[in-house]
Amino acid sequence: MIHSCQRKTITFAQLGPLETSTVEQALFRANELQTAFYFKPEFYNYRLPLDEMYRLANGGYDLCGAVKHSLLRLKEFRKLPRPLIVLTSALFGDADDPNNPEAFYFSSQEDDYNPKVTIITTQPSEELAAFNLQQYLFMMLSAHILSTYVNISYHEQRGCLLDYDDEWRNDDNCLNSGALCDECEVEIQKRLRGKQITIEEIAAAIRLFNRAIRKKYCFVVMPFSADFDCVYKAVQEALEEKGWEVKRSDDVAFSRLITESVLREILVSDLVLADFSGCNQNVAYEVGLTHALGSDLLLIAQNPPPFNLANEQTVLYRIDDLEHLKIAVQRAAGSA
Repeated sequence: MIHSCQRKTITFAQLGPLETSTVEQALFRANELQTAFYFKPEFYNYRLPLDEMYRLANGGYDLCGAVKHSLLRLKEFRKLPRPLIVLTSALFGDADDPNNPEAFYFSSQEDDYNPKVTIITTQPSEELAAFNLQQYLFMMLSAHILSTYVNISYHEQRGCLLDYDDEWRNDDNCLNSGALCDECEVEIQKRLRGKQITIEEIAAAIRLFNRAIRKKYCFVVMPFSADFDCVYKAVQEALEEKGWEVKRSDDVAFSRLITESVLREILVSDLVLADFSGCNQNVAYEVGLTHALGSDLLLIAQNPPPFNLANEQTVLYRIDDLEHLKIAVQRAAGSA
Protein backbone atom coordinates (compact mmCIF):
# COMPACT_ATOMS: atom_id res chain seq x y z
CA MET A 1 0.00 0.00 0.00
CA ILE A 2 2.97 2.30 0.60
CA HIS A 3 4.13 2.39 -2.99
CA SER A 4 7.69 3.73 -2.99
CA CYS A 5 10.25 5.16 -0.62
CA GLN A 6 12.12 6.81 -3.50
CA ARG A 7 11.33 10.42 -4.22
CA LYS A 8 10.89 11.76 -7.73
CA THR A 9 13.49 14.49 -8.29
CA ILE A 10 12.45 17.78 -9.89
CA THR A 11 15.31 20.06 -10.98
CA PHE A 12 15.03 23.85 -10.81
CA ALA A 13 16.74 26.54 -12.86
CA GLN A 14 16.75 30.32 -12.61
CA LEU A 15 15.82 32.62 -15.49
CA GLY A 16 16.88 36.24 -15.06
CA PRO A 17 15.93 37.91 -11.75
CA LEU A 18 14.71 35.91 -8.74
CA GLU A 19 14.32 36.31 -4.97
CA THR A 20 16.87 33.56 -4.43
CA SER A 21 16.95 33.41 -0.62
CA THR A 22 13.17 33.16 -0.18
CA VAL A 23 12.81 30.66 -3.02
CA GLU A 24 15.58 28.45 -1.63
CA GLN A 25 13.95 28.44 1.82
CA ALA A 26 10.58 27.60 0.25
CA LEU A 27 12.03 24.60 -1.62
CA PHE A 28 13.75 23.30 1.52
CA ARG A 29 10.46 23.62 3.41
CA ALA A 30 8.54 21.94 0.58
CA ASN A 31 10.89 18.96 0.88
CA GLU A 32 10.20 18.75 4.60
CA LEU A 33 6.42 18.81 4.12
CA GLN A 34 6.16 15.71 1.94
CA THR A 35 8.08 12.61 0.90
CA ALA A 36 6.98 11.89 -2.68
CA PHE A 37 9.07 14.55 -4.46
CA TYR A 38 12.52 16.02 -4.02
CA PHE A 39 12.57 19.63 -5.14
CA LYS A 40 16.25 20.14 -5.90
CA PRO A 41 16.98 23.55 -4.35
CA GLU A 42 20.29 24.32 -6.12
CA PHE A 43 18.56 26.31 -8.88
CA TYR A 44 21.37 28.89 -8.81
CA ASN A 45 23.64 26.31 -10.47
CA TYR A 46 21.61 26.75 -13.65
CA ARG A 47 21.16 30.46 -14.45
CA LEU A 48 19.51 30.93 -17.79
CA PRO A 49 19.96 34.37 -19.41
CA LEU A 50 16.99 36.68 -20.00
CA ASP A 51 18.02 38.96 -22.83
CA GLU A 52 16.27 42.27 -23.47
CA MET A 53 15.39 41.02 -26.94
CA TYR A 54 12.59 39.05 -25.24
CA ARG A 55 11.01 42.15 -23.63
CA LEU A 56 7.51 42.87 -24.96
CA ALA A 57 5.78 46.19 -25.55
CA ASN A 58 3.58 45.77 -22.45
CA GLY A 59 6.62 45.42 -20.15
CA GLY A 60 6.49 41.66 -19.87
CA TYR A 61 8.85 39.09 -21.35
CA ASP A 62 8.49 36.26 -23.81
CA LEU A 63 9.69 33.78 -21.19
CA CYS A 64 8.77 30.77 -23.32
CA GLY A 65 11.00 32.02 -26.12
CA ALA A 66 13.88 32.78 -23.75
CA VAL A 67 13.74 29.37 -22.08
CA LYS A 68 13.38 27.51 -25.38
CA HIS A 69 16.43 29.31 -26.78
CA SER A 70 18.55 28.46 -23.73
CA LEU A 71 17.54 24.79 -23.56
CA LEU A 72 17.80 24.08 -27.30
CA ARG A 73 20.55 26.43 -28.46
CA LEU A 74 22.96 27.00 -25.56
CA LYS A 75 25.34 24.09 -25.07
CA GLU A 76 25.64 24.46 -21.28
CA PHE A 77 21.87 24.07 -20.79
CA ARG A 78 20.92 21.43 -23.38
CA LYS A 79 21.37 18.50 -21.00
CA LEU A 80 19.68 19.93 -17.93
CA PRO A 81 17.84 17.12 -16.08
CA ARG A 82 14.12 16.64 -16.61
CA PRO A 83 11.57 17.26 -15.24
CA LEU A 84 12.68 20.88 -15.00
CA ILE A 85 10.98 23.91 -13.47
CA VAL A 86 12.38 27.29 -14.51
CA LEU A 87 11.77 30.06 -11.95
CA THR A 88 11.89 33.80 -12.55
CA SER A 89 10.45 36.99 -11.07
CA ALA A 90 10.10 38.61 -14.50
CA LEU A 91 6.64 39.42 -15.87
CA PHE A 92 5.34 36.53 -17.96
CA GLY A 93 4.00 38.14 -21.13
CA ASP A 94 2.27 36.70 -24.17
CA ALA A 95 4.38 36.82 -27.35
CA ASP A 96 1.17 36.51 -29.41
CA ASP A 97 -0.37 39.56 -27.70
CA PRO A 98 2.62 41.77 -26.82
CA ASN A 99 0.73 45.09 -26.62
CA ASN A 100 -2.05 43.95 -24.31
CA PRO A 101 -1.47 45.46 -20.83
CA GLU A 102 -3.43 42.57 -19.27
CA ALA A 103 -1.84 39.66 -21.17
CA PHE A 104 0.25 38.04 -18.45
CA TYR A 105 0.57 34.48 -17.15
CA PHE A 106 1.94 32.83 -14.04
CA SER A 107 3.10 29.50 -15.49
CA SER A 108 3.44 27.49 -18.68
CA GLN A 109 4.14 23.85 -19.51
CA GLU A 110 6.29 23.76 -22.64
CA ASP A 111 4.38 21.14 -24.60
CA ASP A 112 5.58 22.35 -28.00
CA TYR A 113 9.16 21.09 -27.43
CA ASN A 114 9.32 19.33 -24.03
CA PRO A 115 6.31 18.77 -21.72
CA LYS A 116 8.72 18.05 -18.86
CA VAL A 117 9.73 21.72 -18.80
CA THR A 118 7.59 24.18 -16.83
CA ILE A 119 8.10 27.92 -16.36
CA ILE A 120 6.81 29.64 -13.22
CA THR A 121 7.05 33.34 -12.50
CA THR A 122 6.92 34.61 -8.93
CA GLN A 123 5.69 38.04 -10.06
CA PRO A 124 2.00 37.37 -9.19
CA SER A 125 2.99 36.89 -5.54
CA GLU A 126 3.55 40.65 -5.34
CA GLU A 127 -0.12 41.16 -6.15
CA LEU A 128 -1.51 38.82 -3.49
CA ALA A 129 -2.76 40.84 -0.57
CA ALA A 130 -2.93 38.09 2.06
CA PHE A 131 -0.27 35.62 0.88
CA ASN A 132 3.52 35.74 0.74
CA LEU A 133 6.00 34.37 -1.79
CA GLN A 134 6.52 31.09 0.05
CA GLN A 135 2.78 30.40 0.12
CA TYR A 136 2.52 31.25 -3.57
CA LEU A 137 5.33 28.80 -4.42
CA PHE A 138 3.68 26.05 -2.35
CA MET A 139 0.48 26.62 -4.31
CA MET A 140 2.31 26.52 -7.64
CA LEU A 141 4.20 23.34 -6.73
CA SER A 142 0.92 21.73 -5.68
CA ALA A 143 -0.75 22.74 -8.95
CA HIS A 144 2.30 21.50 -10.87
CA ILE A 145 2.04 18.04 -9.30
CA LEU A 146 -1.67 17.83 -10.05
CA SER A 147 -1.43 19.06 -13.64
CA THR A 148 1.81 17.25 -14.61
CA TYR A 149 1.68 13.98 -12.66
CA VAL A 150 -2.07 13.55 -12.18
CA ASN A 151 -2.82 15.13 -15.57
CA ILE A 152 -5.70 17.23 -14.27
CA SER A 153 -6.03 20.41 -16.31
CA TYR A 154 -6.95 23.90 -15.19
CA HIS A 155 -10.68 24.42 -15.63
CA GLU A 156 -13.51 26.90 -15.32
CA GLN A 157 -14.21 28.61 -12.01
CA ARG A 158 -15.71 26.22 -9.47
CA GLY A 159 -13.95 27.01 -6.19
CA CYS A 160 -10.88 24.84 -6.73
CA LEU A 161 -7.08 25.04 -6.66
CA LEU A 162 -7.08 24.41 -10.43
CA ASP A 163 -9.55 27.16 -11.35
CA TYR A 164 -8.38 29.01 -14.45
CA ASP A 165 -8.60 32.80 -14.57
CA ASP A 166 -7.69 35.00 -17.56
CA GLU A 167 -6.70 37.74 -15.10
CA TRP A 168 -3.41 36.64 -13.53
CA ARG A 169 -3.83 39.11 -10.67
CA ASN A 170 -6.76 36.93 -9.51
CA ASP A 171 -4.35 34.12 -8.63
CA ASP A 172 -5.36 34.48 -4.98
CA ASN A 173 -8.74 32.99 -5.94
CA CYS A 174 -6.97 29.64 -6.10
CA LEU A 175 -5.53 30.16 -2.64
CA ASN A 176 -8.88 31.26 -1.25
CA SER A 177 -10.63 28.17 -2.65
CA GLY A 178 -9.27 26.08 0.23
CA ALA A 179 -9.57 22.68 -1.46
CA LEU A 180 -9.97 20.67 -4.65
CA CYS A 181 -13.44 20.49 -6.16
CA ASP A 182 -15.47 17.26 -6.30
CA GLU A 183 -14.82 16.85 -10.03
CA CYS A 184 -11.04 16.91 -9.49
CA GLU A 185 -11.34 14.45 -6.61
CA VAL A 186 -13.22 12.05 -8.88
CA GLU A 187 -10.47 12.35 -11.51
CA ILE A 188 -7.84 11.68 -8.85
CA GLN A 189 -9.60 8.48 -7.82
CA LYS A 190 -9.72 7.30 -11.45
CA ARG A 191 -5.98 7.82 -11.81
CA LEU A 192 -5.26 6.11 -8.51
CA ARG A 193 -7.22 3.05 -9.61
CA GLY A 194 -5.39 3.13 -12.93
CA LYS A 195 -2.01 3.20 -11.15
CA GLN A 196 -1.14 6.48 -12.87
CA ILE A 197 -0.21 8.14 -9.58
CA THR A 198 0.33 7.07 -5.99
CA ILE A 199 -1.44 8.16 -2.84
CA GLU A 200 1.85 9.59 -1.62
CA GLU A 201 2.04 11.91 -4.64
CA ILE A 202 -1.54 13.09 -4.18
CA ALA A 203 -0.86 13.66 -0.48
CA ALA A 204 2.23 15.71 -1.37
CA ALA A 205 0.15 18.06 -3.52
CA ILE A 206 -2.50 18.46 -0.82
CA ARG A 207 0.09 18.98 1.95
CA LEU A 208 1.72 21.76 -0.04
CA PHE A 209 -1.61 23.40 -0.81
CA ASN A 210 -2.71 23.19 2.82
CA ARG A 211 0.50 24.91 3.89
CA ALA A 212 -0.02 27.53 1.18
CA ILE A 213 -3.37 28.50 2.71
CA ARG A 214 -2.10 27.99 6.30
CA LYS A 215 -4.54 25.17 6.91
CA LYS A 216 -3.80 22.95 9.93
CA TYR A 217 -5.42 19.55 9.50
CA CYS A 218 -6.07 16.88 12.14
CA PHE A 219 -7.28 13.37 11.28
CA VAL A 220 -9.12 11.69 14.15
CA VAL A 221 -9.01 7.91 14.58
CA MET A 222 -11.43 6.23 17.02
CA PRO A 223 -13.69 3.18 17.30
CA PHE A 224 -16.79 3.15 15.08
CA SER A 225 -19.32 3.43 17.91
CA ALA A 226 -21.94 5.98 18.86
CA ASP A 227 -20.41 5.93 22.35
CA PHE A 228 -17.49 7.97 20.98
CA ASP A 229 -19.52 10.59 19.13
CA CYS A 230 -19.47 12.92 22.14
CA VAL A 231 -15.69 12.46 22.41
CA TYR A 232 -15.23 13.32 18.75
CA LYS A 233 -17.45 16.39 19.13
CA ALA A 234 -15.36 17.58 22.08
CA VAL A 235 -12.08 17.06 20.22
CA GLN A 236 -13.47 18.70 17.10
CA GLU A 237 -14.67 21.76 19.00
CA ALA A 238 -11.39 22.06 20.88
CA LEU A 239 -9.26 22.04 17.73
CA GLU A 240 -11.58 24.14 15.58
CA GLU A 241 -11.41 26.85 18.24
CA LYS A 242 -7.67 26.94 17.56
CA GLY A 243 -8.07 27.14 13.78
CA TRP A 244 -7.70 23.45 12.88
CA GLU A 245 -9.74 21.55 10.32
CA VAL A 246 -10.82 18.22 11.84
CA LYS A 247 -12.12 15.04 10.20
CA ARG A 248 -12.49 11.39 11.07
CA SER A 249 -12.88 8.38 8.80
CA ASP A 250 -16.63 8.70 8.27
CA ASP A 251 -16.15 12.29 7.05
CA VAL A 252 -13.97 11.12 4.15
CA ALA A 253 -16.03 10.31 1.08
CA PHE A 254 -14.02 9.74 -2.06
CA SER A 255 -12.04 6.52 -2.11
CA ARG A 256 -13.81 3.19 -2.60
CA LEU A 257 -11.21 1.49 -0.41
CA ILE A 258 -11.30 2.52 3.25
CA THR A 259 -7.62 1.69 3.69
CA GLU A 260 -6.67 4.04 0.83
CA SER A 261 -8.74 6.83 2.37
CA VAL A 262 -7.13 6.33 5.77
CA LEU A 263 -3.63 6.27 4.29
CA ARG A 264 -4.24 9.47 2.38
CA GLU A 265 -5.64 11.28 5.41
CA ILE A 266 -2.69 10.23 7.58
CA LEU A 267 -0.23 11.41 4.93
CA VAL A 268 -2.03 14.72 4.52
CA SER A 269 -2.53 15.46 8.22
CA ASP A 270 -0.45 17.72 10.44
CA LEU A 271 -1.64 15.68 13.42
CA VAL A 272 -3.25 12.28 13.86
CA LEU A 273 -5.32 12.09 17.04
CA ALA A 274 -6.15 8.51 18.02
CA ASP A 275 -8.51 7.36 20.77
CA PHE A 276 -6.98 4.13 22.07
CA SER A 277 -9.72 3.42 24.59
CA GLY A 278 -10.39 -0.31 24.63
CA CYS A 279 -7.38 -1.08 22.36
CA ASN A 280 -9.62 -1.23 19.29
CA GLN A 281 -7.99 -3.22 16.44
CA ASN A 282 -8.85 -0.70 13.72
CA VAL A 283 -7.39 2.10 15.78
CA ALA A 284 -4.27 0.02 16.47
CA TYR A 285 -3.82 -0.56 12.73
CA GLU A 286 -4.12 3.15 11.95
CA VAL A 287 -1.75 4.07 14.78
CA GLY A 288 0.73 1.60 13.26
CA LEU A 289 0.36 3.30 9.88
CA THR A 290 0.94 6.67 11.51
CA HIS A 291 4.15 5.37 13.08
CA ALA A 292 5.34 3.87 9.78
CA LEU A 293 4.69 7.11 7.89
CA GLY A 294 6.30 9.32 10.54
CA SER A 295 3.25 11.53 11.05
CA ASP A 296 2.70 13.41 14.32
CA LEU A 297 0.56 11.41 16.74
CA LEU A 298 -1.45 12.32 19.82
CA LEU A 299 -3.15 9.56 21.79
CA ILE A 300 -6.21 10.02 23.97
CA ALA A 301 -7.62 7.20 26.09
CA GLN A 302 -9.85 6.46 29.04
CA ASN A 303 -7.21 4.06 30.39
CA PRO A 304 -3.42 3.98 30.03
CA PRO A 305 -2.41 2.53 26.62
CA PRO A 306 -0.31 -0.65 26.26
CA PHE A 307 3.33 -0.55 27.31
CA ASN A 308 4.61 -0.36 23.71
CA LEU A 309 2.83 3.00 23.35
CA ALA A 310 3.90 4.29 26.74
CA ASN A 311 6.33 6.77 25.20
CA GLU A 312 3.65 8.42 23.06
CA GLN A 313 2.13 11.71 24.17
CA THR A 314 -1.17 10.64 25.73
CA VAL A 315 -4.12 12.53 27.18
CA LEU A 316 -6.14 10.46 29.65
CA TYR A 317 -9.77 11.51 30.00
CA ARG A 318 -13.05 10.59 31.64
CA ILE A 319 -16.22 10.40 29.60
CA ASP A 320 -17.99 12.51 32.25
CA ASP A 321 -15.38 15.31 32.07
CA LEU A 322 -14.90 16.17 28.40
CA GLU A 323 -14.13 19.80 29.20
CA HIS A 324 -10.85 18.59 30.69
CA LEU A 325 -10.22 16.66 27.46
CA LYS A 326 -10.84 19.76 25.34
CA ILE A 327 -8.36 21.83 27.35
CA ALA A 328 -5.72 19.10 27.29
CA VAL A 329 -6.10 18.53 23.53
CA GLN A 330 -5.78 22.24 22.82
CA ARG A 331 -2.63 22.38 24.90
CA ALA A 332 -1.13 19.29 23.25
CA ALA A 333 -2.04 20.32 19.70
CA GLY A 334 -0.49 23.72 20.25
CA SER A 335 2.93 22.09 20.50
CA ALA A 336 2.41 19.81 17.47
